[in-house]
Amino acid sequence: MLCGVMLPPVFAQSQSPAAQQATPAQGAANSTEIEFWRSTDRMATPEAYRAYLDAYPSGSFAALARLALSRVAPNAPAAAAAPAVPTPSSTSAGLRYFTQPADSGAVTLNIGDRHKGPTALTVGWLGARKQLVLPSGEWVTLSAADRKLALASNINATITTITFGKFTGDRLSTLLRFTFSSQVPSVSGWPDLAGCDRADAQLMHSARSQQGVRDECMSLRATAQPMSVVFQGADELRASLDKLGARVSGPALTTTITMADKRHGYWGLTRCDWPGATMGAEADKIGEWRRDLLALPAPKAAYANGLWTWAERYRPHAVEGHGNDYSGPLATDTNAMSTDDFDPRSLAAN
Repeated sequence: MLCGVMLPPVFAQSQSPAAQQATPAQGAANSTEIEFWRSTDRMATPEAYRAYLDAYPSGSFAALARLALSRVAPNAPAAAAAPAVPTPSSTSAGLRYFTQPADSGAVTLNIGDRHKGPTALTVGWLGARKQLVLPSGEWVTLSAADRKLALASNINATITTITFGKFTGDRLSTLLRFTFSSQVPSVSGWPDLAGCDRADAQLMHSARSQQGVRDECMSLRATAQPMSVVFQGADELRASLDKLGARVSGPALTTTITMADKRHGYWGLTRCDWPGATMGAEADKIGEWRRDLLALPAPKAAYANGLWTWAERYRPHAVEGHGNDYSGPLATDTNAMSTDDFDPRSLAAN
């Protein structure tokens, strides 16, 4: 199962005073940087200013970003200062930039916004708030919407879905889809879990019930053509990728984490990773991923095991975000590594 939602066609943006003051000084800044800065200034968070400085360390608005960062995060580390040597831009710098409001009453961020992880975004209706924990790296918001869905003959749930993408150049390498609702029917009734335990596509699967988190499921499976799967909002998700100028190709490994309890309702994450983005064309053959994990060649087994290990590390943060009490690991905390994203480039190809 994949991810997506509806995007409105028109965007009327209002600039903040800082953005209006910055306009005369834009100089040589290109349209991508200008829109990036406007989005940064509109969000006005330490993470947003750091994301701008990571992407444009010597940009036209870098001085303003550092000044704003010193106000909103006076204890920010010295790394926010201008680098002595220009650093590479973000991995998604080759993409076009766009921004428009989300079609969701539960979401305040805009489609096209970029977020520097690790970070937690608070979303949801009053009384049903969730914190979506983004692992390390740069993530682009691709879609967000609220929809009514009939889960059973007598159960209709309002479901919020939000998707984020990570890119290698202009190729989509990872897609995160968060799904949540205050409704609490059985986890097995949610569309995220359709076929999660199918033997023909399954690499790993774990389900359990426990006190506090009533139902829980984790799975890792292969998806032959993830972008052709019929799911709610697929067309709008593709529209966002088109606006970015992104490429999507090959099969994906799909990692699913879900949980539900009586107090906080349902929360689910569907993560799609395209092995071909880092392992090359050989990994773009779905037949290479349909065997039992123990029979996979060493590089592919390491990739699958790496994703499963990431899911196990990430799950405790997801539980906290599900209850809207996530505070995040401190930089000095040994648990800080658990918010690192899965990076297949770190695997030894033996």
